[in-house]
Amino acid sequence: MSIAKGLHLAFDLGREVGCQTMQIFLRNANQWQVPPLSDTEITTFKQKQAASEIAPVFAFLTDSE
Repeated sequence: MSIAKGLHLAFDLGREVGCQTMQIFLRNANQWQVPPLSDTEITTFKQKQAASEIAPVFAFLTDSE
């Protein structure tokens, strides 16, 4: 699921397409620098995850090398 407009929005997109489980790629393999997630982004993600019925959720960090 894309996180291009925000990590927490993955759950909204997942519900729109009927996901029961979800895999999230945490960065683009073609980019070297990845900005760290803020505390607010992490909290919002956890709230959205808890409120959704999507489980399990897998996060994948691509290796750019």
